[in-house]
Amino acid sequence: MHQTAYEIALYVVLKGSDDMERLRSTLRRATFTSDEIEQHLPAALAAAPSLKARMNRP
Repeated sequence: MHQTAYEIALYVVLKGSDDMERLRSTLRRATFTSDEIEQHLPAALAAAPSLKARMNRP
């Protein structure tokens, strides 16, 4: 996974992905460009569940 997608996936896990516009706004405030968000968000959303599972392991 591309580093930017991984970083965006962390935001997805930490902030949630219920409201996509709010998530995009959060990512823009975190200094990701709109192009980076649109390019990497699909992979980040796909990776978020497994990332969340790994973060919850003891």
